[in-house]
Amino acid sequence: MTTYYLYGTQRSDIENLAAEFADALKIEPEARESSYIGFYYEFDSDHIRGSLKPNKYADFADEEDDDGYHLPDRKDISLLFQVAIDMEAEEFDGTVRKVTGMELLKKTSANYD
Repeated sequence: MTTYYLYGTQRSDIENLAAEFADALKIEPEARESSYIGFYYEFDSDHIRGSLKPNKYADFADEEDDDGYHLPDRKDISLLFQVAIDMEAEEFDGTVRKVTGMELLKKTSANYD
């Protein structure tokens, strides 16, 4: 079973946050840059696939257009951590919630047989 999480935070220190996730999850993040998304990190292991990215797209940095946000109804959220896990969900959630400032925004599960 795969569980999908979406976390958000008002923190804007993406580099420090990526380092905290690396320590907590024991996964080395890969820094990436996209002209559309901006600067972000990918996390990938045998059981975890995710990304830490800005809520606001880089292309819309100077605009307040709702289309410029991943979550336009949560403009207070600066960074998003979107992740899919194939492991014990409660243990994972507890680990992420120990990282300062993280809020669980959405959780869904899917069973692929």
